[in-house]
Amino acid sequence: MNNREFLIIFLLSVLMAGCHRSEEFVTAGELADYQPFQIGASVTYRLDSTVYLSNQTLKTIRTRFIRLHTDAMVTDGEGRTAYRIIRSIRDPLDSNRWIPDLTCLAIPGKQAMEWIEQNQRFILMTTPIRENLSWRGNRFINTVSDPLRQYLDGWDYTWKSVGMPFTTGNVIFPNTVTVDQRNDSVNDGRDKSRYFSKVIARDVYARGIGLVYRERLHEIWQPPNASSATGYYEPASHGIRMTYLSHRVSP
Repeated sequence: MNNREFLIIFLLSVLMAGCHRSEEFVTAGELADYQPFQIGASVTYRLDSTVYLSNQTLKTIRTRFIRLHTDAMVTDGEGRTAYRIIRSIRDPLDSNRWIPDLTCLAIPGKQAMEWIEQNQRFILMTTPIRENLSWRGNRFINTVSDPLRQYLDGWDYTWKSVGMPFTTGNVIFPNTVTVDQRNDSVNDGRDKSRYFSKVIARDVYARGIGLVYRERLHEIWQPPNASSATGYYEPASHGIRMTYLSHRVSP
């Protein structure tokens, strides 16, 4: 073998090795690692809700507390194993009175974790858990004929900050994954003389605990016009922020 042939073989070997390495991806574990379900377990959050006042011209934040309690194992309409999640809410001034206000269904699988809330099905997580992997988490939502949900159309859920620490409140979680769902805006919301809109959606899951942070904001401002001298936020505008407070593994 002459030197030229040796060089060609060597370069081909390097290229093939590089291609092979580019197909090797490091994953952060299974979905159950970041969203474990156990009957009787619960997570408590501070809930900050955006509330619109004075004929939708002003907004403020209302703080309450919510608890997601894994109540029972059930079977969904397709015969799959699911968990019934009961959401309860309480006022900050009443530490004992939890009022159930919503029942959801979590359907964990090896390839995806679905969440059904108010008859809407979301794909909150999927595999593999890998940085920048995307999926259409709202593909089962009717975003065509339902005007209140049109803004959910075409969202690309994306894994971000895989395996990174996350701080919420006074708690530092050493191993988390983030699902960025949407972060869009049109114009500057501080300028009330112009139309603006903003959509933010993000979830953070901590290994061994589950959801520790959630942010949702869908806000549209209509500037002053013939029917409103002041301008107003559209009635469908809403926002929440859920911040982890504590969790309980068993009753």
